[in-house]
Amino acid sequence: MVSIKLITYGVFVLLITVDYAYSEENTTINTSTEVQTTTMTGETTTMRGETTTMRDETTTVSSETTATDKTTENTADATTMTDKATTIAAVITTMVKETTTTETASLSLTASESPINTVQIDIGTTTEQTAITSGDDATVSNKMNSNIESSLGSGSEESTNTFYSPFLSVVMSVILTMFHFL
Repeated sequence: MVSIKLITYGVFVLLITVDYAYSEENTTINTSTEVQTTTMTGETTTMRGETTTMRDETTTVSSETTATDKTTENTADATTMTDKATTIAAVITTMVKETTTTETASLSLTASESPINTVQIDIGTTTEQTAITSGDDATVSNKMNSNIESSLGSGSEESTNTFYSPFLSVVMSVILTMFHFL
């Protein structure tokens, strides 16, 4: 009896050992629910000599030197602006010719029998400005007239003296004043 029990235990141990020795990987993938079940037995992963080398990655940077062509285009634009600046400077040159004309002296005296009580003096000056152009095809003229009037005394009868020279106006004022007091 003892030997039958030993033989039975030996057969069980042999069957368990053989079953363990011939075990396999079983992977079950259920695609309907996207759940993966993986059974791994005795898996040993060894990674040796894993070095990552990256070379020739600087060639794309050297190809960016095409920006030099764009800088030469900007330089060409700057020279174009310089030409426009010289054109503007040429327009600013304008010359003005000024002439001042003083009118000739004229005297008109009107007197009545009574003493002269009023003296009127008019002094006129004309100033002209003419712009000089390149072809003298356009002429601009500005005229300025100034009148200075002064009156002396008051009375029922008046005498008018009109002239343009300051020297004659002073002389006539003295003469008329002397006639008034005489």
